[in-house]
Amino acid sequence: MAEAGGIEAVVVAMQGNTGRQNAQELGCRALVNALGTQGGGQVRVAEAGGVSAVVAAMQTHAENETVQQQGCWALARMSEGADNLEVQVAGALGIGAVVEAIRRHAGAPAVVREALSALRSLAKNGGENQFKIAEAGGVDAIVAFMAAHSRVRDMQAQACAALWDITANSRVGQVRVAGEGAIDAVLRAMHLHPRCRAVQESGCCFLLNLVRETPHVQARLRDGGAPAIVLTAVETFPLEQELQRHARALLDQIR
Repeated sequence: MAEAGGIEAVVVAMQGNTGRQNAQELGCRALVNALGTQGGGQVRVAEAGGVSAVVAAMQTHAENETVQQQGCWALARMSEGADNLEVQVAGALGIGAVVEAIRRHAGAPAVVREALSALRSLAKNGGENQFKIAEAGGVDAIVAFMAAHSRVRDMQAQACAALWDITANSRVGQVRVAGEGAIDAVLRAMHLHPRCRAVQESGCCFLLNLVRETPHVQARLRDGGAPAIVLTAVETFPLEQELQRHARALLDQIR
């Protein structure tokens, strides 16, 4: 695919068939496959306009779950790749497209799973992207999804992990998230899923991110019952070293 103009041909086909859902689905898959090929696949995808083609597909077929799933998957993979691809995803309305996918398809776990993966990939690349995700309404969309699917354990775990990544090493992200309902959403997830290690660990890490940089959050956590919830996690997973480390550090901050 990376050879003989294959990537460029895929992009041209997507641009020439914008109204055909199947063409957009296949195009997204082909571009993802091209990322892993030898011969500079990532660079070629960036140079050929692959990011813009995927975003355009998602915008044109905003109501189609399959296009949204494939598009989010493609943007997630692109954000994990070369720096120039990640920058293009963030700068080509990619973040907005992913957030909109969560809003429109909150009832489709396959779409939201890939969308959360894309946001996590973008957030891990720095504070500017974390700010853009918050600006685009990403935190609000995640919180709304968590409220609508509070009993779905694996999706709660992925949502908590996404919030953790959005706030990691970014005071801007932490301050914004602290005021957008995410704290209550994460505490609710931890309370409802006490035996899910992924929920507990991601939840503790997210809350620890906030409390270290925004001291006023400590009172909110105490009022919300966080000490008892976190202590339950400590007692439930005594052999999980990373969870123990983060949970105990959090307890030291909020007791």
